[in-house]
Amino acid sequence: MEDDYKVVSAKLEEKSRKAEIAEEVFFMYSGAGSDKEHDLFEEVVQLRYENEKKDGEIRSLKQKLNDAYEFVKRFMIGEMTLFEKFM
Repeated sequence: MEDDYKVVSAKLEEKSRKAEIAEEVFFMYSGAGSDKEHDLFEEVVQLRYENEKKDGEIRSLKQKLNDAYEFVKRFMIGEMTLFEKFM
């Protein structure tokens, strides 16, 4: 039951934050002329580029973490692996 609450609470927090951001963007660009539309387009392009960069960084970090995990599982100290010793 507590897990269900946490899931619902996290979803509510996410949706609330997205609604706040949408409201901010709406007010920022409502009634905008062509200059504002161009600025919005440039901002969307920049944000998508930054998002792709961050996605690449996340993939790289996940791979490094997996590599480190595999190393720890194989590295032996005496008769135990480093992973076993850590656990």
